[in-house]
Amino acid sequence: MVALAFCALLIGALTFAGVRRAEMSQIGSLAAMAFALPVLRDALPGAPPLGVEADMWVFLWTELAVVLALALAVFQWARAGPSPGER
Repeated sequence: MVALAFCALLIGALTFAGVRRAEMSQIGSLAAMAFALPVLRDALPGAPPLGVEADMWVFLWTELAVVLALALAVFQWARAGPSPGER
């Protein structure tokens, strides 16, 4: 989960910095990841109930990182505006 968080933050940061272009498939995959993380957490072997200490150290921060990356990508997409051919 931590690797997913770092990858999502890297994608969001590169998009927000203008190194990469914001694409709808990228935004859709980050949104899907935000909704898939709770399912992934529950699918792990011996998944404890929600609210245990491991959630405070890993799951919560991973979820926040993915949502932050999604927000950065969406802000960059909104800031870029319509492409020149669409005006």
